Amino acid sequence: DVKQRHAGVSMQHRKIAILVTVLTVVFLIAAFGRLYSRVIQRSPLPVGRHHHDVSNHSAPPASRREPRITSQVADGVKRFVFFVGYARSGHSIVAALMDAHPNMVVAHEFNIFQALVGDDGSTRPRFADKREIYKALLQRSRRSLQGEGIRVTDSKGYTLSVDGLWQGNFKDLKVIGDKAGGKTVQVYLKTPLKMRDAYERLKRTVGVPLTVLHVVRNPFDIVATGALYKASPAFREKLNISLSNKLDNENDLTAKANQCFRQASNVSSMIKELKLDVMEIHHEEFVANPREVLLKICGKLGVDCPEEYLRVCEEKVYQSPTNTRNLVVWTPTLHAYMTENMKKFPFFKNYQY
Repeated sequence: DVKQRHAGVSMQHRKIAILVTVLTVVFLIAAFGRLYSRVIQRSPLPVGRHHHDVSNHSAPPASRREPRITSQVADGVKRFVFFVGYARSGHSIVAALMDAHPNMVVAHEFNIFQALVGDDGSTRPRFADKREIYKALLQRSRRSLQGEGIRVTDSKGYTLSVDGLWQGNFKDLKVIGDKAGGKTVQVYLKTPLKMRDAYERLKRTVGVPLTVLHVVRNPFDIVATGALYKASPAFREKLNISLSNKLDNENDLTAKANQCFRQASNVSSMIKELKLDVMEIHHEEFVANPREVLLKICGKLGVDCPEEYLRVCEEKVYQSPTNTRNLVVWTPTLHAYMTENMKKFPFFKNYQY
């Protein structure tokens, strides 16, 4: 009996020892996994429901950690971009697709020059170095995807988020910047001298070439879209705007026309005074052939343009531009005013009603 009891105790001890060994192995495996995930810093989270294989640029599984702006990553950036333009010109979709590229981060409405100039117009050293600027832009890009930025652009639920690509993340960061076209022009309008100082300071801080994307659209559509958006969504839905039931509001259209041409004048002055390196993008051309325009953008910025990236972006863009000019009533006086002012700007010269 004593031997049997000893044998039973020994068996229990062996079982406990085996259990302890198994738990130890499991713990070590989990600990190693956590350590490994910390080492992998440059594998981003895919955006959206579908995983698109972008050759060797494809977004990795969601279990990987978001990349960070280390000193090495910041030193690898080769170009800084920002936008100038007009509200309702279509630059948001251009920036969103650039942000989806594995080598680019383009923040949505961060307004880098307002951050540098300050609300009171007095230039302030908000960022200690380029790494702080890049970290702020990356954070803004990610927060835009989480709902803070303007990702939904119409009442039908069209969103600027691109499934499966690299928005809010990156693989090998080469280009970084900010999309705040109209706001950038407003900063220049309010404080041109401070804007010039902020621009020169930004160039010195980042230490790479600055490229400006100027997105242009038919002014008749810019003005009409602005007037339509000024009406509340409920009003637009109630009005059921169509070709047979147009918005008739000359005052709002005139105000938007004045705003458009004032911004165009400021863009022209800003480009000339700051000697900006400008790439002009026409909204209608972009919508008609997004592949070709994205290839030009990538070529200008010095990054590859993977085929699958182009395919996914093509699917995101409407097949034809929305000619909102046909949804409002133009009086003869306002029509003539638009036509005459468009002649003053080279980037509007090929447009007509």
